[in-house]
Amino acid sequence: MSKKNPIALILVLWAAGLGAAGQFAKVSVSFEALGSVYPVSDTYLGLIVSVISVMGIIFGLTAAQFVSSIGFRKMLLGALFLGGVLSAIQATLPPYWVLMLSRTLEGITHLAITIAAPTLIAVLSSAQNRAFFMALWSTFFSVAFATMAWFGPQVIQAFGPGSLFALHAGYMAVIGVVLYFWLPKHAVATQAMPSASEIIQRHIRAYRSPREFAPALGWLFYTLTFVSVLTLLPPHVTEAQRTTLIPLLPLASIVSSLTVGALLLRIIQAYRLIQIGFAIGAAAAIALLMGIATPIVYISLFAALGLVQSSSFAAIPQLNKTADSQALANGGMSQMGNLGNSLGTPIMLVVIGWHGFPGLAGMLLVCFLGGILAHSILAQQRLKQL
Repeated sequence: MSKKNPIALILVLWAAGLGAAGQFAKVSVSFEALGSVYPVSDTYLGLIVSVISVMGIIFGLTAAQFVSSIGFRKMLLGALFLGGVLSAIQATLPPYWVLMLSRTLEGITHLAITIAAPTLIAVLSSAQNRAFFMALWSTFFSVAFATMAWFGPQVIQAFGPGSLFALHAGYMAVIGVVLYFWLPKHAVATQAMPSASEIIQRHIRAYRSPREFAPALGWLFYTLTFVSVLTLLPPHVTEAQRTTLIPLLPLASIVSSLTVGALLLRIIQAYRLIQIGFAIGAAAAIALLMGIATPIVYISLFAALGLVQSSSFAAIPQLNKTADSQALANGGMSQMGNLGNSLGTPIMLVVIGWHGFPGLAGMLLVCFLGGILAHSILAQQRLKQL
Protein backbone atom coordinates (compact mmCIF):
# COMPACT_ATOMS: atom_id res chain seq x y z
CA MET A 1 0.00 0.00 0.00
CA SER A 2 1.23 3.44 -0.85
CA LYS A 3 1.61 5.71 2.16
CA LYS A 4 0.17 8.57 0.14
CA ASN A 5 -2.84 6.68 -1.12
CA PRO A 6 -3.41 3.40 0.78
CA ILE A 7 -6.29 2.18 -1.35
CA ALA A 8 -6.66 -1.21 0.32
CA LEU A 9 -6.84 0.36 3.79
CA ILE A 10 -9.45 2.85 2.61
CA LEU A 11 -11.53 0.01 1.18
CA VAL A 12 -11.42 -1.77 4.54
CA LEU A 13 -12.52 1.45 6.28
CA TRP A 14 -15.43 1.57 3.83
CA ALA A 15 -16.15 -2.05 4.73
CA ALA A 16 -16.32 -0.94 8.37
CA GLY A 17 -19.03 1.46 7.24
CA LEU A 18 -20.93 -1.47 5.74
CA GLY A 19 -20.81 -3.06 9.18
CA ALA A 20 -22.23 0.12 10.74
CA ALA A 21 -25.07 0.20 8.20
CA GLY A 22 -25.59 -3.50 8.85
CA GLN A 23 -26.54 -2.59 12.42
CA PHE A 24 -29.73 -1.18 10.92
CA ALA A 25 -30.12 -3.57 7.99
CA LYS A 26 -29.89 -6.79 10.02
CA VAL A 27 -32.93 -5.73 12.06
CA SER A 28 -34.91 -4.32 9.14
CA VAL A 29 -34.54 -7.52 7.12
CA SER A 30 -35.24 -9.68 10.20
CA PHE A 31 -38.13 -7.50 11.38
CA GLU A 32 -40.98 -9.84 10.49
CA ALA A 33 -39.18 -12.86 11.92
CA LEU A 34 -38.41 -10.97 15.15
CA GLY A 35 -42.13 -10.29 15.53
CA SER A 36 -42.69 -14.03 15.98
CA VAL A 37 -39.98 -14.20 18.67
CA TYR A 38 -40.92 -11.12 20.72
CA PRO A 39 -44.66 -10.90 21.49
CA VAL A 40 -44.67 -7.12 21.99
CA SER A 41 -46.62 -4.32 20.33
CA ASP A 42 -45.58 -2.90 16.96
CA THR A 43 -44.34 0.21 18.76
CA TYR A 44 -42.00 -1.75 21.03
CA LEU A 45 -40.89 -3.88 18.11
CA GLY A 46 -40.12 -0.73 16.10
CA LEU A 47 -37.93 0.53 18.94
CA ILE A 48 -35.49 -2.29 18.16
CA VAL A 49 -34.76 -0.45 14.90
CA SER A 50 -35.09 3.17 15.98
CA VAL A 51 -33.14 3.17 19.24
CA ILE A 52 -29.88 3.52 17.29
CA SER A 53 -31.26 6.63 15.56
CA VAL A 54 -32.22 8.09 18.94
CA MET A 55 -28.66 7.63 20.19
CA GLY A 56 -27.35 9.33 17.06
CA ILE A 57 -29.68 12.30 17.47
CA ILE A 58 -28.70 12.81 21.12
CA PHE A 59 -24.99 12.05 21.05
CA GLY A 60 -23.82 12.73 17.48
CA LEU A 61 -21.61 15.74 18.16
CA THR A 62 -20.65 14.56 21.65
CA ALA A 63 -19.36 11.30 20.21
CA ALA A 64 -17.34 13.25 17.66
CA GLN A 65 -15.53 15.08 20.45
CA PHE A 66 -14.73 11.86 22.30
CA VAL A 67 -13.47 10.22 19.10
CA SER A 68 -11.04 13.12 18.66
CA SER A 69 -9.92 12.82 22.30
CA ILE A 70 -9.65 9.06 22.79
CA GLY A 71 -8.17 8.53 19.33
CA PHE A 72 -9.62 7.53 15.99
CA ARG A 73 -7.90 4.14 15.91
CA LYS A 74 -8.90 3.15 19.45
CA MET A 75 -12.49 4.26 19.01
CA LEU A 76 -12.92 2.56 15.65
CA LEU A 77 -11.42 -0.75 16.77
CA GLY A 78 -13.31 -0.66 20.07
CA ALA A 79 -16.58 0.03 18.24
CA LEU A 80 -16.03 -2.81 15.77
CA PHE A 81 -15.17 -5.41 18.41
CA LEU A 82 -17.88 -4.28 20.85
CA GLY A 83 -20.36 -4.15 17.97
CA GLY A 84 -19.44 -7.74 17.10
CA VAL A 85 -19.96 -8.88 20.71
CA LEU A 86 -23.34 -7.15 20.86
CA SER A 87 -24.43 -8.80 17.61
CA ALA A 88 -23.37 -12.17 18.99
CA ILE A 89 -25.53 -11.56 22.07
CA GLN A 90 -28.46 -10.57 19.84
CA ALA A 91 -27.99 -13.73 17.78
CA THR A 92 -29.04 -15.76 20.84
CA LEU A 93 -32.43 -13.95 20.75
CA PRO A 94 -32.20 -12.87 24.40
CA PRO A 95 -35.08 -11.42 26.45
CA TYR A 96 -36.50 -8.18 25.04
CA TRP A 97 -34.91 -5.94 27.70
CA VAL A 98 -31.47 -7.46 27.02
CA LEU A 99 -31.96 -6.96 23.28
CA MET A 100 -32.91 -3.30 23.83
CA LEU A 101 -29.93 -2.71 26.13
CA SER A 102 -27.60 -4.22 23.53
CA ARG A 103 -29.16 -2.08 20.78
CA THR A 104 -28.69 1.04 22.90
CA LEU A 105 -25.00 0.27 23.34
CA GLU A 106 -24.84 -0.58 19.64
CA GLY A 107 -26.00 2.98 18.91
CA ILE A 108 -22.78 4.27 20.49
CA THR A 109 -20.64 1.90 18.42
CA HIS A 110 -22.52 2.98 15.28
CA LEU A 111 -21.68 6.61 15.98
CA ALA A 112 -18.01 5.85 16.62
CA ILE A 113 -17.67 4.00 13.31
CA THR A 114 -19.52 6.58 11.21
CA ILE A 115 -17.43 9.40 12.68
CA ALA A 116 -13.99 7.79 12.80
CA ALA A 117 -13.99 5.86 9.51
CA PRO A 118 -14.86 8.70 7.08
CA THR A 119 -12.50 11.07 8.89
CA LEU A 120 -9.68 8.56 8.50
CA ILE A 121 -10.55 8.06 4.82
CA ALA A 122 -10.30 11.81 4.25
CA VAL A 123 -6.95 11.96 6.07
CA LEU A 124 -5.42 8.91 4.38
CA SER A 125 -6.54 9.60 0.80
CA SER A 126 -4.58 11.85 -1.54
CA ALA A 127 -6.05 15.21 -2.57
CA GLN A 128 -6.45 13.91 -6.13
CA ASN A 129 -8.57 10.90 -5.13
CA ARG A 130 -10.28 12.21 -2.00
CA ALA A 131 -13.53 13.13 -3.78
CA PHE A 132 -13.89 9.60 -5.19
CA PHE A 133 -13.21 7.92 -1.86
CA MET A 134 -15.69 10.19 -0.06
CA ALA A 135 -18.20 9.33 -2.80
CA LEU A 136 -17.45 5.67 -2.16
CA TRP A 137 -18.00 6.16 1.57
CA SER A 138 -21.36 7.81 0.86
CA THR A 139 -22.67 4.52 -0.61
CA PHE A 140 -22.13 2.47 2.57
CA PHE A 141 -25.75 2.60 3.70
CA SER A 142 -27.30 1.81 0.32
CA VAL A 143 -24.85 -1.00 -0.45
CA ALA A 144 -25.31 -2.65 2.95
CA PHE A 145 -29.10 -2.53 2.75
CA ALA A 146 -29.18 -3.80 -0.83
CA THR A 147 -26.81 -6.66 0.03
CA MET A 148 -28.66 -7.63 3.20
CA ALA A 149 -32.04 -7.47 1.45
CA TRP A 150 -30.71 -9.68 -1.33
CA PHE A 151 -29.49 -12.68 0.70
CA GLY A 152 -30.94 -12.00 4.17
CA PRO A 153 -34.40 -13.55 3.75
CA GLN A 154 -32.91 -16.81 2.46
CA VAL A 155 -30.49 -16.96 5.40
CA ILE A 156 -33.31 -16.35 7.90
CA GLN A 157 -35.49 -19.00 6.26
CA ALA A 158 -32.67 -21.54 6.39
CA PHE A 159 -31.12 -20.79 9.80
CA GLY A 160 -33.66 -18.82 11.83
CA PRO A 161 -34.22 -15.22 13.06
CA GLY A 162 -30.85 -14.90 14.81
CA SER A 163 -28.76 -15.91 11.82
CA LEU A 164 -28.18 -12.43 10.35
CA PHE A 165 -27.05 -11.18 13.76
CA ALA A 166 -24.52 -14.02 13.95
CA LEU A 167 -23.21 -13.26 10.46
CA HIS A 168 -22.93 -9.59 11.35
CA ALA A 169 -20.99 -10.43 14.51
CA GLY A 170 -18.45 -12.42 12.50
CA TYR A 171 -18.18 -9.68 9.87
CA MET A 172 -17.47 -6.99 12.49
CA ALA A 173 -14.81 -9.17 14.12
CA VAL A 174 -13.04 -9.83 10.81
CA ILE A 175 -12.97 -6.14 9.83
CA GLY A 176 -11.76 -5.26 13.33
CA VAL A 177 -8.86 -7.74 13.12
CA VAL A 178 -7.80 -6.48 9.68
CA LEU A 179 -7.83 -2.85 10.83
CA TYR A 180 -5.97 -3.76 14.02
CA PHE A 181 -3.00 -4.81 11.90
CA TRP A 182 -3.36 -2.31 9.04
CA LEU A 183 -4.48 0.96 10.61
CA PRO A 184 -1.54 3.20 11.62
CA LYS A 185 -1.32 3.84 15.35
CA HIS A 186 -1.03 7.60 14.90
CA ALA A 187 -2.99 8.34 11.74
CA VAL A 188 -4.61 11.34 13.45
CA ALA A 189 -3.38 13.29 16.47
CA THR A 190 -5.68 13.22 19.50
CA GLN A 191 -7.17 16.23 21.25
CA ALA A 192 -7.40 16.89 24.98
CA MET A 193 -10.41 15.29 26.69
CA PRO A 194 -13.14 17.97 26.84
CA SER A 195 -14.93 18.99 30.02
CA ALA A 196 -18.73 19.09 30.22
CA SER A 197 -18.77 22.85 29.62
CA GLU A 198 -16.37 22.49 26.68
CA ILE A 199 -18.65 19.85 25.13
CA ILE A 200 -21.61 22.26 25.32
CA GLN A 201 -19.55 25.17 23.94
CA ARG A 202 -18.26 22.99 21.10
CA HIS A 203 -21.82 22.02 20.22
CA ILE A 204 -22.78 25.68 19.98
CA ARG A 205 -19.71 26.48 17.88
CA ALA A 206 -20.41 23.57 15.51
CA TYR A 207 -24.06 24.55 15.02
CA ARG A 208 -23.04 28.14 14.34
CA SER A 209 -20.21 27.20 11.97
CA PRO A 210 -21.13 27.52 8.28
CA ARG A 211 -18.31 25.05 7.58
CA GLU A 212 -18.79 22.32 10.18
CA PHE A 213 -22.60 22.35 10.09
CA ALA A 214 -23.18 22.93 6.35
CA PRO A 215 -22.88 19.26 5.24
CA ALA A 216 -25.11 18.15 8.12
CA LEU A 217 -27.88 20.67 7.45
CA GLY A 218 -28.07 19.71 3.78
CA TRP A 219 -27.96 16.04 4.82
CA LEU A 220 -31.08 16.56 6.94
CA PHE A 221 -33.11 17.45 3.83
CA TYR A 222 -31.68 14.40 2.02
CA THR A 223 -32.49 11.94 4.80
CA LEU A 224 -36.01 13.30 5.22
CA THR A 225 -36.72 11.95 1.73
CA PHE A 226 -34.52 8.98 0.76
CA VAL A 227 -35.73 6.22 3.10
CA SER A 228 -39.29 7.58 3.29
CA VAL A 229 -39.73 7.44 -0.49
CA LEU A 230 -38.34 3.89 -0.74
CA THR A 231 -40.67 2.87 2.10
CA LEU A 232 -43.89 4.59 0.99
CA LEU A 233 -43.65 4.71 -2.81
CA PRO A 234 -44.51 1.04 -3.64
CA PRO A 235 -48.30 1.35 -3.11
CA HIS A 236 -48.35 4.29 -5.55
CA VAL A 237 -46.78 2.45 -8.49
CA THR A 238 -47.98 -0.49 -10.58
CA GLU A 239 -47.37 -4.09 -9.54
CA ALA A 240 -44.81 -4.50 -12.34
CA GLN A 241 -42.92 -1.40 -11.19
CA ARG A 242 -42.79 -2.68 -7.62
CA THR A 243 -40.79 -5.72 -8.70
CA THR A 244 -38.63 -4.06 -11.38
CA LEU A 245 -38.37 -0.31 -10.71
CA ILE A 246 -38.21 -0.06 -6.90
CA PRO A 247 -35.06 -2.25 -6.56
CA LEU A 248 -33.36 -0.10 -9.22
CA LEU A 249 -33.84 3.19 -7.35
CA PRO A 250 -31.13 2.77 -4.67
CA LEU A 251 -28.87 1.31 -7.37
CA ALA A 252 -29.36 4.51 -9.44
CA SER A 253 -28.24 6.49 -6.40
CA ILE A 254 -25.12 4.35 -5.91
CA VAL A 255 -24.13 4.47 -9.60
CA SER A 256 -24.57 8.25 -9.97
CA SER A 257 -22.64 8.82 -6.74
CA LEU A 258 -19.61 6.80 -7.86
CA THR A 259 -19.57 7.93 -11.50
CA VAL A 260 -21.05 11.33 -12.34
CA GLY A 261 -20.76 12.57 -8.76
CA ALA A 262 -17.10 11.58 -8.36
CA LEU A 263 -16.19 13.09 -11.76
CA LEU A 264 -18.02 16.38 -11.21
CA LEU A 265 -16.44 16.82 -7.79
CA ARG A 266 -13.10 17.28 -9.56
CA ILE A 267 -14.34 20.49 -11.21
CA ILE A 268 -17.27 21.70 -9.08
CA GLN A 269 -17.28 22.69 -5.43
CA ALA A 270 -19.05 20.07 -3.32
CA TYR A 271 -21.74 22.39 -1.98
CA ARG A 272 -22.56 23.51 -5.54
CA LEU A 273 -22.97 19.90 -6.63
CA ILE A 274 -25.27 19.31 -3.64
CA GLN A 275 -27.42 22.19 -4.90
CA ILE A 276 -27.39 20.80 -8.46
CA GLY A 277 -28.51 17.41 -7.14
CA PHE A 278 -31.32 19.01 -5.15
CA ALA A 279 -32.33 21.08 -8.20
CA ILE A 280 -32.60 17.98 -10.41
CA GLY A 281 -34.57 16.28 -7.65
CA ALA A 282 -36.88 19.31 -7.45
CA ALA A 283 -37.47 19.12 -11.21
CA ALA A 284 -38.39 15.45 -10.84
CA ALA A 285 -40.75 16.30 -7.97
CA ILE A 286 -42.46 18.93 -10.14
CA ALA A 287 -42.86 16.32 -12.88
CA LEU A 288 -44.53 14.00 -10.37
CA LEU A 289 -46.85 16.81 -9.26
CA MET A 290 -47.81 17.28 -12.92
CA GLY A 291 -48.71 13.61 -13.19
CA ILE A 292 -45.58 12.55 -15.12
CA ALA A 293 -44.81 9.50 -12.97
CA THR A 294 -42.71 7.55 -15.46
CA PRO A 295 -39.79 5.23 -14.55
CA ILE A 296 -37.26 7.73 -15.96
CA VAL A 297 -38.56 10.40 -13.57
CA TYR A 298 -38.14 8.12 -10.56
CA ILE A 299 -34.68 7.00 -11.68
CA SER A 300 -33.65 10.63 -12.30
CA LEU A 301 -34.88 11.51 -8.81
CA PHE A 302 -32.69 8.90 -7.16
CA ALA A 303 -29.72 9.60 -9.43
CA ALA A 304 -30.00 13.22 -8.27
CA LEU A 305 -30.01 12.07 -4.65
CA GLY A 306 -26.83 10.13 -5.46
CA LEU A 307 -25.17 13.45 -6.36
CA VAL A 308 -26.31 14.92 -3.04
CA GLN A 309 -25.04 11.80 -1.29
CA SER A 310 -21.49 11.86 -2.68
CA SER A 311 -21.00 15.63 -2.56
CA SER A 312 -22.29 15.93 1.01
CA PHE A 313 -19.52 13.68 2.32
CA ALA A 314 -16.97 15.29 -0.01
CA ALA A 315 -17.94 18.70 1.41
CA ILE A 316 -16.68 17.71 4.87
CA PRO A 317 -12.92 17.69 4.11
CA GLN A 318 -13.38 20.42 1.50
CA LEU A 319 -14.87 22.87 4.02
CA ASN A 320 -12.99 21.65 7.12
CA LYS A 321 -9.22 21.31 6.98
CA THR A 322 -8.42 19.76 10.39
CA ALA A 323 -9.26 16.22 11.52
CA ASP A 324 -11.00 17.63 14.61
CA SER A 325 -13.33 19.79 12.51
CA GLN A 326 -13.93 16.93 10.09
CA ALA A 327 -14.87 14.63 12.98
CA LEU A 328 -17.37 17.19 14.25
CA ALA A 329 -18.80 17.60 10.77
CA ASN A 330 -19.18 13.81 10.51
CA GLY A 331 -20.82 13.81 13.94
CA GLY A 332 -23.24 16.48 12.73
CA MET A 333 -23.97 14.39 9.63
CA SER A 334 -24.77 11.40 11.81
CA GLN A 335 -26.95 13.52 14.09
CA MET A 336 -28.96 15.18 11.32
CA GLY A 337 -29.08 11.96 9.29
CA ASN A 338 -30.62 10.05 12.17
CA LEU A 339 -33.05 12.91 12.78
CA GLY A 340 -34.10 12.91 9.12
CA ASN A 341 -34.44 9.13 8.96
CA SER A 342 -36.55 9.16 12.14
CA LEU A 343 -38.89 11.98 11.04
CA GLY A 344 -39.07 11.50 7.27
CA THR A 345 -41.38 8.48 7.05
CA PRO A 346 -43.87 9.61 9.76
CA ILE A 347 -44.12 13.11 8.24
CA MET A 348 -44.57 11.74 4.72
CA LEU A 349 -47.24 9.34 6.00
CA VAL A 350 -49.19 12.28 7.45
CA VAL A 351 -48.81 14.33 4.26
CA ILE A 352 -49.93 11.40 2.09
CA GLY A 353 -52.91 10.95 4.41
CA TRP A 354 -53.89 14.57 3.81
CA HIS A 355 -53.20 14.90 0.08
CA GLY A 356 -52.46 11.45 -1.34
CA PHE A 357 -49.63 10.99 -3.85
CA PRO A 358 -49.37 14.77 -4.58
CA GLY A 359 -48.53 15.17 -0.90
CA LEU A 360 -45.52 12.84 -1.33
CA ALA A 361 -44.29 14.79 -4.36
CA GLY A 362 -44.97 18.11 -2.61
CA MET A 363 -42.90 17.10 0.42
CA LEU A 364 -40.04 16.14 -1.89
CA LEU A 365 -40.18 19.54 -3.57
CA VAL A 366 -40.21 21.42 -0.26
CA CYS A 367 -37.27 19.40 1.12
CA PHE A 368 -35.16 19.79 -2.05
CA LEU A 369 -35.77 23.53 -2.24
CA GLY A 370 -34.97 23.73 1.48
CA GLY A 371 -31.63 22.01 0.86
CA ILE A 372 -30.73 24.48 -1.90
CA LEU A 373 -31.69 27.45 0.29
CA ALA A 374 -29.78 26.14 3.34
CA HIS A 375 -26.54 25.73 1.37
CA SER A 376 -26.98 29.15 -0.25
CA ILE A 377 -27.34 30.86 3.14
CA LEU A 378 -24.34 29.04 4.66
CA ALA A 379 -22.21 29.77 1.57
CA GLN A 380 -22.98 33.49 2.02
CA GLN A 381 -21.94 33.23 5.67
CA ARG A 382 -18.64 31.62 4.68
CA LEU A 383 -17.96 34.47 2.24
CA LYS A 384 -18.48 36.99 5.06
CA GLN A 385 -15.82 35.19 7.14
CA LEU A 386 -13.14 35.64 4.45
